[in-house]
Amino acid sequence: ALTPAMQEFRIAKMQEMGCNAIRTSHNPASPDFLKACDKMGMLVMEEARLMGINKLHQHNIEEMICRDRNHPSIFIWSLGNEEWAIEGNEKGAMIARNMENFARQLDSTRAFTIASSGGWDNGIGKATEICGINYISHGDVIGHHEKYPNQPLIGTEESNTERTRGIYETNDSKCWMARAQVHPQDSGMCKAWKFYDSNPWASGLFYWTGLDY
Repeated sequence: ALTPAMQEFRIAKMQEMGCNAIRTSHNPASPDFLKACDKMGMLVMEEARLMGINKLHQHNIEEMICRDRNHPSIFIWSLGNEEWAIEGNEKGAMIARNMENFARQLDSTRAFTIASSGGWDNGIGKATEICGINYISHGDVIGHHEKYPNQPLIGTEESNTERTRGIYETNDSKCWMARAQVHPQDSGMCKAWKFYDSNPWASGLFYWTGLDY
């Protein structure tokens, strides 16, 4: 329900901060958003949420890719996010391979990933073309790279601290929330930035979240 002008305003604000890519989590983007990214030079990881190999999941992938594959701003597709029950096992790996093989029939020009929050070595992370890392604190990212040195990695999600902007106290009656670090102290915004900046085999990261919602 955003106007095209508001889409461009939000993207411009992100670019002012130095952002050069947006992940659409956890759903396909609106056409107006993608048109604005094409126009303004913002890269996009477009994402479908649910993982599976039945007709519903294939239909979701087909609708997203066939509708949006002519947008030059899209540089990578994400075929799922945080399927905790299957992230770290062979079942998840098999489903990921099946989904990627199906999606590649619709677009063979772009890379594919699935955003996973751990279990990379034994599950989805080893199966996708690009390993999607949600939170470096959830597993051994360096160990995964050493095990699969030829597989690219991308930080699909890291958290900012959670708070109500401009508020420094918690007040439930006013729905105010003071600054809270919900992840371990070895994770979060600064730690993740330094990790991806210092490891050239990892291709940058997306923060949750870039815009208020």
